[in-house]
Amino acid sequence: MNIKAIEAKKHLGQNFLVDKNIAIKIVELLGLPSGGRVLEIGPGTGALTKLMVERGYIIDAVEIDERAVSHLREHLPAEQVTVHHTSIERFDIRGHAASLEAPLTIVGNIPYNLTSEILFRIFDNADCISRAVIMMQREVAMRLTAPLRSKEYGVLTVAAAFSAKTKRRFDVSPHSFSPQPKVTSSVVTFDCGEMGLSMPRDIFRKTMVYVRVGFQQRRKKLSNALKSTDAFSYGQDDAWLQSIAEKRAEELSPNDFVVLREKVEMLHSANRGV
Repeated sequence: MNIKAIEAKKHLGQNFLVDKNIAIKIVELLGLPSGGRVLEIGPGTGALTKLMVERGYIIDAVEIDERAVSHLREHLPAEQVTVHHTSIERFDIRGHAASLEAPLTIVGNIPYNLTSEILFRIFDNADCISRAVIMMQREVAMRLTAPLRSKEYGVLTVAAAFSAKTKRRFDVSPHSFSPQPKVTSSVVTFDCGEMGLSMPRDIFRKTMVYVRVGFQQRRKKLSNALKSTDAFSYGQDDAWLQSIAEKRAEELSPNDFVVLREKVEMLHSANRGV
């Protein structure tokens, strides 16, 4: 079975990578020695998987398309590649890391229609991931690394800053895929072992509540956007908190959101006499 034997399914968001030079560049970004372990998201026809096998990697491939599962199991050595027939949304990333007793290295050419969901799976499990190398549409990659106060700066930008040192590495032409997508792609690396704000999972989730609510109404002052969270009820005497209340979400740095959550939680606890 070759790549033409598997027809891309639109509802799965499949665009198979066919440019070997791009595949080589992606695999090189993993930076692993022979024998290194990799979790691959959506291997498809195995453009990346085959190269990783050649380099001696041990791969857990998560693939939802049963045709691709059969193809990979038939053509790749079982002693190096374990194919999990499931979606990355259902795959137990945290449990897998625990079973290996080591942080994960992740790679994937992910479906455009699931980009945000998959990225948040990575962010939510960042404390058990070392590095992720992900190919996505360029528009999303630009949002991940957007500067403060820009129109691209938003929930994804802040979540990425909470989770990893994020870097857009290079762009990939539509001609590198079959079928060709209508947009340019980008390869992005996430070094979760170098987290600038380094927060455990429960704190990440709590802080993201403020981030999401704030950006849902990004043109409103935070005093209005966060009204439903009761964020500023007890902070009348806190000058920093009151200054933040007059700003919009796009004006807050990732660290500002961390401090906001901490201050509001402390004020609520004090008010309850905890």
